[in-house]
Amino acid sequence: MSVVIDGLAQGYGLSTIIDGLSATLNPGITALLGPNGAGKTTLLRTLATIMPPRNGSVRVGDVVVDRERQARAVRERIGYLPQDFGFDPT
Repeated sequence: MSVVIDGLAQGYGLSTIIDGLSATLNPGITALLGPNGAGKTTLLRTLATIMPPRNGSVRVGDVVVDRERQARAVRERIGYLPQDFGFDPT
């Protein structure tokens, strides 16, 4: 399943973290490298449908993620495990 990113813009508050990113990620291993603050986690959170794009589009497989319904459909097909996560041990 490929992921197509077209003109993605993302940020927090008034800060823009990603501006105009376009890329195609094909099945296999993809590495994100960059210094702290480069936007790696922001991109992953966007691709995992945790954060909706500010601008541009994200397509996962054949689903364009532009509404909550599509985001839920994508979440059923992907896995995302952040480095730090919370859970209820009970």
